[in-house]
Amino acid sequence: ADADFIADLEFLENRDLDLSVRIGGMLAFNALMVTIGTHPISASPGSPLSLDAPTQPILVTASIIGIAPLIVSCYFCLRALLFGEEFDSEGLDGDDVGLRQRLFAAFIHSIDAQAIMLGRAVRWTIAGGAITLGIWAWILAEKMVIRLLDDQGRCRGGVVAMEMERGDVEAAFKQESLRWAGFA
Repeated sequence: ADADFIADLEFLENRDLDLSVRIGGMLAFNALMVTIGTHPISASPGSPLSLDAPTQPILVTASIIGIAPLIVSCYFCLRALLFGEEFDSEGLDGDDVGLRQRLFAAFIHSIDAQAIMLGRAVRWTIAGGAITLGIWAWILAEKMVIRLLDDQGRCRGGVVAMEMERGDVEAAFKQESLRWAGFA
């Protein structure tokens, strides 16, 4: 029975190590994703994804919202790392079999809890990545449409010109997008 117990324990130790490596990798990936998510806010003015908070508050807010699921994912990763194999050995003095069973059960519970937290972290990371990608596409689309319309001279006349003069770029974008699509 000792050889079987040792084999099972070695298997669990390897599974625990594997989970720890995956959780660490997920934390590193989340750090990269948070950096990517903040890029539009921190980018140099004029870069393709740069945002200006006073004139583009909706896109800036959306960028920050896109980071929120990544922060939730980091929380689950850190919570998974904090799980330990703690167990109560009270009442088991001299009972090696009972002590082993409790240790084994605590180890299995810890691994199961870490796997659940890692699964949650992965789902939150996917959500954050998808939101961030969508926001980037929104930023680029807005900049490309405004640039296209500006190059064609369409952003200079009528309602769009008044909105642009007031600094309401988003309203100008919406108005010109509707006009360009034939709805206005």
